[in-house]
Amino acid sequence: MNREVFGRKWARGSGVIEVIHPVTNQTIRRNGDAAIILTGNLRTDSPRLEAMVLLSCAKKLGKTFGRDLNRTKEDAPLAVVRIEKRDATTEEVRMKALIDDIEDASELESYKLVVPPSLKKHFESKLKKLKS
Repeated sequence: MNREVFGRKWARGSGVIEVIHPVTNQTIRRNGDAAIILTGNLRTDSPRLEAMVLLSCAKKLGKTFGRDLNRTKEDAPLAVVRIEKRDATTEEVRMKALIDDIEDASELESYKLVVPPSLKKHFESKLKKLKS
């Protein structure tokens, strides 16, 4: 699944790993999820997402199955999501650009609830212009 968040395209994946316990002969299943920022290069994005999903599944199996084998601090995966500070002026600039780009009144009306108070007049004038 691809999404755009904070102006970047993301891909999310999930998977299941199934192993047989060497002592009890029981089948063990673990689910895993991962998300990556897309670079636009399908040759690297797809295998990287697949590897992160597999890593997520394997981490849930525990030390018995070698979760920490050969792992050093340098090998540890980086955090998937970096939290960015939201700047009110940046959000207003993005919303103003969005309002300016829309050419359909019904599409513009769908943003009515999320328009900040500082852009209400701009929103109403653009809506009036599109309806006429």
